[in-house]
Amino acid sequence: AQIVNSTDQSSVVLSTEGIYRLSRVWEVGGKLARRESSLRTDRANGDWFDSTANFGALGARYAVMRKWDAIVEYRVLDVEEADNLRSGWLAAIDRHFGDHMELGIGYNFTDFSDDLTDLDYEHSGWFLNALGKY
Repeated sequence: AQIVNSTDQSSVVLSTEGIYRLSRVWEVGGKLARRESSLRTDRANGDWFDSTANFGALGARYAVMRKWDAIVEYRVLDVEEADNLRSGWLAAIDRHFGDHMELGIGYNFTDFSDDLTDLDYEHSGWFLNALGKY
């Protein structure tokens, strides 16, 4: 069932991410994303308005010891039409389980997400991260 009093959104999101291994223990990376969308404040009625957002992040990963990594990331979110610029840090620690699994815990010091379709600013706090790789 749809929520009656929520925001309608029609969006196109483009994103890219890259990681470069500097050495056996250091990796650096970045993320860029852009959302071009139309929003309306009421579901199924009301006028549409433009909403464009840009996201960027720079991060580093350090292999603390054999199976543990520390991660830090600086993030920026710019919502153009609202003239709203937010930035802050994210930090995490991950543990490797074999060659194909990582589990981690971290803290998001910002109030926004890198998911540009999520329109609220309620993402500050602890998070759990699970990563499978091949």
